[in-house]
Order: sequence, then structure tokens, then C-alpha cells
Amino acid sequence: MARKKALEVDWRDIGAQMKVAHEELESLTLMLAEPLPAVYAERAIKVLEQLDRLALDVENEMFRRGGPRDLSIFGSELGGEGRTGS
Repeated sequence: MARKKALEVDWRDIGAQMKVAHEELESLTLMLAEPLPAVYAERAIKVLEQLDRLALDVENEMFRRGGPRDLSIFGSELGGEGRTGS
């Protein structure tokens, strides 16, 4: 089955959803950190790091496929600022 060509709107939708997921996961991490043993927040941080790596990989794929050259779609314009593990 052939892949459909990702349009700019597809890349922007994916980026927006990844940003929402990141924000929600950050919020959850903070919620876990206060009342529970540190191991739970540490595990959530690892998930955040995986999500950040996924965002970078998808961004690279967008560029490879000739998608929009807009670093703000996946948050790379921050230079890693605000991303876990940067």
C-alpha cells in the first residue's frame, strides 16, 4: 500500500498534537513527583525524552520528504529549550 503524501496541514497537525502530548506528560510528571516515590516521576521523564526524540525524528522525516521548512512545527526553534534531556 502506497503512503499518501503528507501535506503541510498534516505536518502541522502532527506537530500540534505532539506539543499537546508533551505538555500533558510534563504536567503528569509534576503531579507524580510530589506525592509518590521519585521512581514514578523518573519513569515519566524517560517517556518525555522518548517523545522528544520522536518529535525530532518526525521533524527530520518532514524535511527529508520536502515538507515545510518551519522549525516551529515540532518546537526545534527552541534549540532544545523546554525539551527534556536537552
